[in-house]
Amino acid sequence: MSALQVFSLVIAVLAFMVAIYVGFFSGEKYMMWYFRHIGDGKQYDLKKFRIVHAGCTAAVAVCFLIYGFLKEGYVVVLFVSVLVVIQQILFNKVCK
Repeated sequence: MSALQVFSLVIAVLAFMVAIYVGFFSGEKYMMWYFRHIGDGKQYDLKKFRIVHAGCTAAVAVCFLIYGFLKEGYVVVLFVSVLVVIQQILFNKVCK
């Protein structure tokens, strides 16, 4: 197993841990920290934020897991990029 695959698996585990934290334990303080660059994070719905952020983070973790075991590089990078864009669109359209 190469160093890049091990690094990818470590990132996958960390992303799963963040997804679990956001999905079950995070609150308004985490949401305000996440939206600190916007200024007024209170305009977002916490429940919808949790669902969107935890779901997208879990999907990113699955992508890194696939890369760690199968070494399908370009597809995973493309999928992660698309997930980041979809997450931001969902935050702006669904979570408000």
